[in-house]
Amino acid sequence: MKISAEDKERLRQLANDYSITMADYVANCINSKPMVRLETKQNLQHIKYELSMIGTNLNQIAHALNGTYYRYPEDAKKLEEALTELKKVIDKIREAY
Repeated sequence: MKISAEDKERLRQLANDYSITMADYVANCINSKPMVRLETKQNLQHIKYELSMIGTNLNQIAHALNGTYYRYPEDAKKLEEALTELKKVIDKIREAY
């Protein structure tokens, strides 16, 4: 079966939307692979960076709470839980992209 010129152009546009070749676009469609637009990937990279920076800050705070500045055990527990949740979010983002 041969595709029409209009369909071929539509495929080319769709592939360009994802910044991939037309062959890669078709292969991804056939294999049901998720595709992410380039701007979405860039946004996700920025989000991962920001979350990592927040995680670093939380780690530093947790270290201080567990060290000489440890005064409030309930705060340390809340911080530990927040850090655990943040790590889960970062891991999910890494797995997805």
